Amino acid sequence: MADLAAHLVDHVFPFVPVRQWVLTLPFRIRYLVAFDRDLCREVRAVFLRTLLTWIRSRARRRGIQDGRSGAVTFTQRFGSSVNLNPHFHALVLDGVFCPPGYSTGRPSFHPARSLDDSDVEHLLERVRNRLLALLRRRGHLDDEGLLGRTTQPCPVLQAEQESAHHLPEGPPGGPERRG
Repeated sequence: MADLAAHLVDHVFPFVPVRQWVLTLPFRIRYLVAFDRDLCREVRAVFLRTLLTWIRSRARRRGIQDGRSGAVTFTQRFGSSVNLNPHFHALVLDGVFCPPGYSTGRPSFHPARSLDDSDVEHLLERVRNRLLALLRRRGHLDDEGLLGRTTQPCPVLQAEQESAHHLPEGPPGGPERRG
């Protein structure tokens, strides 16, 4: 996947800053997403729609109207230890394009301002709330928590979940940015 991402950034995307965002999910939600193709698609759509809306709203606060960003999202179904771990990698233009101006006739790109921890926390809270609403609408969540088959995953998945707690985590840090 790294080769494809590099190809997109170097040869397909316009020469503007690109940021990679990764959405991972709690274990019990991973199992739902792994075995329900429609839910997986909906989770990816909520993530991307929330992210792109957030980028547009940040641009509007800076006085940039009608801006549009773009993204390519990959669904990865396994972690580095070949464990069941559906998650999403999004390569996102780090800013917005505005409609063509009268003087140039071409769209103009407005890069996003730098992010700090509070920006990422705010976005994460939005994504979290929208994903919880999705799970409620789909009948997987009530006031007590997750419902149905996720309360007792099958033994193979349970063993995978327990062994995953002993694996080292990746390097700390926020989303990567090119530009």
